[in-house]
Amino acid sequence: LRPAGRGLPRLLLAGLSLVPVALVGAAAYSLRPLLSSYRVAAETDFLKERPELSSAELEARRPPDGGGPDFGMLLGTALAKEGKFPRAVDAFSAAAALDPNRADVLNNLGNCLFMLSRFEEAGAAYRRVLALNPGHADARFNLAYTYFHQRRIKEALRECSALLAADPHNAKALQLRQQLAP
Repeated sequence: LRPAGRGLPRLLLAGLSLVPVALVGAAAYSLRPLLSSYRVAAETDFLKERPELSSAELEARRPPDGGGPDFGMLLGTALAKEGKFPRAVDAFSAAAALDPNRADVLNNLGNCLFMLSRFEEAGAAYRRVLALNPGHADARFNLAYTYFHQRRIKEALRECSALLAADPHNAKALQLRQQLAP
């Protein structure tokens, strides 16, 4: 047991945090995934990087024809970096509608849906990326992490195993697998 703030106990078990949801007689606990970082020292946090152009600057420079999927990718990326995830979803969705085979657009769409806790939709976007490119490591990890947040442990382990079969040294997959099956 360790304090969870405001005097409430928190149990840590296999990568899950047990947080009291009600204190009636015996405490009732709710399972909630720990918020943990799967960053590797050599990687930078994409969302903390400033966009080259702000979303407002990009909108002001939007070509008369709408800009196509490349513009949607740039705009969605800028919006995501600004924390404007609902608008980023719109930009990535528009880009995906123009070019449904752009794995980078679909992966970023999934990332923004994930940030909005729209896990079913995020998973669908990642599965679409993997249908286009089964070796897309980011989408495979993102799908595993999405399953983790949905408490679909068997599916998360399956995706980690597939990722580690292709790259046995993938640090993020190794960390997630350790939390899933310590």
